[in-house]
Amino acid sequence: MLASYPMPRRKALPVPMIEEDQYERLHALAQRALNRLPDVAQFLLDELERAQIAPKPGLRSGTITMGTRVRFEDLSTGRMHDVRLVYPEEADISTGRISVLTPVGAALLGLRKGQRMTWTTPGGEVRGLKILGVGEIGGNI
Repeated sequence: MLASYPMPRRKALPVPMIEEDQYERLHALAQRALNRLPDVAQFLLDELERAQIAPKPGLRSGTITMGTRVRFEDLSTGRMHDVRLVYPEEADISTGRISVLTPVGAALLGLRKGQRMTWTTPGGEVRGLKILGVGEIGGNI
């Protein structure tokens, strides 16, 4: 008789918080990108499906939304990153504007300070991040 071992439990992912006025635009963006960027578009759709949708006045302060500045630690490398989460047409990595249609951008969406999340790089490596600070456009982190 074979011994039965419990499967390791995967740590629960944080539930992203999404503004209702951004949800529809993000969903449409991901749908349009399915043919061009299937993996990241599906990841964004999955995150939107898991999300709790809130009216803007009801969204908790310090939640990463579109246009928000964020400082996070890449738990795989220990490097700190200061970025602004933006739509693809505004993205410019040289100025720290990261698209929501990148694996790390989709992973950041809807998180708050102290939360951790995983994402998969285009090369297939699973990475982790921890949110260190969140600030609004023009504000301090």
